[in-house]
Amino acid sequence: MVYEDLYNKLVQAEQSIKGNGSSPQLFPRILSWHREAVSTVRWSRDGNYVISGGKETVLVIWQQATEKKTFLPNLTSQIDLVVISPSGASYAVQLADNSVMVLSTTEMKPRANIAGIQARSLTFDDLEMPKLTTITSSAQASQQAFDVFSRTAATCNSLRPNQLILAVPASETRVERGSAQPPAPFLQTFDMSTSHHISRQAATRNNVTNFNVGPEGLKLQEPDIKMLQVTRDGKWLATIEEWIPPTKDVAFLAADDVAMHEAQCQRREVYLKFWRWDAKDQRLLTVLSIL
Repeated sequence: MVYEDLYNKLVQAEQSIKGNGSSPQLFPRILSWHREAVSTVRWSRDGNYVISGGKETVLVIWQQATEKKTFLPNLTSQIDLVVISPSGASYAVQLADNSVMVLSTTEMKPRANIAGIQARSLTFDDLEMPKLTTITSSAQASQQAFDVFSRTAATCNSLRPNQLILAVPASETRVERGSAQPPAPFLQTFDMSTSHHISRQAATRNNVTNFNVGPEGLKLQEPDIKMLQVTRDGKWLATIEEWIPPTKDVAFLAADDVAMHEAQCQRREVYLKFWRWDAKDQRLLTVLSIL
């Protein structure tokens, strides 16, 4: 919502309350495109544009005079924050995959991309230990505290021991206590000696740049990479990924049998994939997939 000349209108509203004038109308202009809550909004330095972003992985630039929209799509992860440089010549876009992209405001092309390790993370609140009442409950409390961890599949390449290959999620979203951590459908290669991000590529069935919601409004569940292993010669990578269908999709298969219902809800697909390292393009190429 954009309110024009809001300060003066609020002054007039205060004066009208005191009986010194008519009450102004505070009707905003509504800019509509985002389908989910907007994460960040910024004005351009000249005040002629509004820049916004959110879960759609699309940077939207609104021209104030015409309300014309310009899009920068396919940013691979949801947008958490946009900061404009003092000169107004660059945008710094913070993404939810622990990376920052610097864009030119005139060409809307990336000038720099800074990324760290993008594995699932936890906060100190997630690790808060429950209060202990007896010595025997200490082990149980520790288990409860560390149940929030989800093992990160990772391995090192024998030919490039400084490079870490690990499974990472699409976005580093905040995980509420008691809820499942997001799946990790991407492979990231990270140089531990220089703390430098090398590459990130999709390894499973996913489409994060589209609105990933089914007809009933529920988010489509992505597969989760469980294990990684590199051959001794460093030329091949094997991955194991798991996908569990939503409970509502399989519950009808055994609606009258409680035991069978629970079994159906644990149905899953497990894939074994083999990847070959492409030295020319510096990326992994899937060669074989076994269900």
